[in-house]
Amino acid sequence: MTLTIRRPSVLDDAVSLIIHHVKRQSSIHCDEKRKVKRLLRQLLPTLFSMPPGELSDDEDDDDADKGISTHILIQNYILCL
Repeated sequence: MTLTIRRPSVLDDAVSLIIHHVKRQSSIHCDEKRKVKRLLRQLLPTLFSMPPGELSDDEDDDDADKGISTHILIQNYILCL
């Protein structure tokens, strides 16, 4: 089964809306918000056979300092499903 998206901008808008909602939640810790944002920007486009979204410099640097790659994060997430 292949799901194609005719307008990729719709997925980008949906991801941005979800991230905006997550940022406004005071009960979610800052590190968790960063993980959710990274997951949404990297994993969702990959699931729909689209190129992963761009990360800001602070998101990219945080995990690079810890030695965690996006590929490993995506694999770990998929294994948890």
